[in-house]
Amino acid sequence: MKTGDKIKYFRELRGLNKKELGIKLGYSPSTATVRISQYEYNKKKPKLETLSKIAEVLNIDISALVDINISTNIEFMRALFKMEEKYNLKTEKDGADFILRFSNLVEKNKQLQNYFVAWLDKQEQLDLGACSKKEYELWCAKFPDVAEVKKAQLAEKEKELEIQIEKIQEELERQTALLKAVKNKYSEV
Repeated sequence: MKTGDKIKYFRELRGLNKKELGIKLGYSPSTATVRISQYEYNKKKPKLETLSKIAEVLNIDISALVDINISTNIEFMRALFKMEEKYNLKTEKDGADFILRFSNLVEKNKQLQNYFVAWLDKQEQLDLGACSKKEYELWCAKFPDVAEVKKAQLAEKEKELEIQIEKIQEELERQTALLKAVKNKYSEV
């Protein structure tokens, strides 16, 4: 998907027409539609400053508008090879499914692990119907929304703390039972 296609896609997700987007960018009402059409039909590429303003108006990260260029299977495989090299990506086969696994991600890149946790959390919300497909796509376009990433990190820490509390409670119960047994043994003597 080219930059112009992405501008159109996110403009429509935000419920804006071309004129509205153009006016929010500072174009006159008489030229707003034409200017946005030039970008969306990829006849004119917006300068970085304009692209930044478009992302700001659409409330998304500018990187969501940049052409990543993974449009062929070969480009996709090259991206995977790069991830294998940089992030220790491993592949596995499970029946007809292929599984991509990032080994030792915590040790290599804690921030990326936090991004995965936030992404997994949002995917679960989508799967459970807690957010719509549109909300999910806008979340992806705005990523990394620092507040969302922090929220996912806190949820993960909360799970870790709950496990630790359970272990402490089990140990406390074990110690209490042991103390009670010792106390009973000495009270018999």
